[in-house]
Amino acid sequence: MADPLTHALLGAACAPEHPILGAFFGLAPDAPLIPMNIYTIAKHGKLATGQESWDSAPAALNDLYDVLHGVFAPAAVLFMCWFFFPAAVPFALAYLSHVFIDAPLHKTTSFLFPLRGANLALGKNWWEDWRIPAGTISGSLAILILRSWGLA
Repeated sequence: MADPLTHALLGAACAPEHPILGAFFGLAPDAPLIPMNIYTIAKHGKLATGQESWDSAPAALNDLYDVLHGVFAPAAVLFMCWFFFPAAVPFALAYLSHVFIDAPLHKTTSFLFPLRGANLALGKNWWEDWRIPAGTISGSLAILILRSWGLA
């Protein structure tokens, strides 16, 4: 999860007519983190932020997280929406914005899931340097403002 605020703002910018729903779709890939954190807090007394917490969470939640952060399924949905249900395109874009922004902001990412060896080492974790979340939040807020003014 790069940054919830960034994901919500970019999701809202993708769907300016329905920004709350766009923000929801922008945050959707991180939905498994809620039960994962409930589990790790109950079992270990801490949030699932470090690799050891992720490893101690149920494998099904880790697998679901990987599935939701892969690019192939939402890209296929976007392709189908483009031709058959154009009203859903902004929400598919909001979802994909999450997947694409997470890829460079994680030490490892499941961007190419379900391909074998799909966990790539593309970037660094967003919380290691304050400039990364400051930049992503500022950039996504600027995009949202420009979209709401009809300039982008």
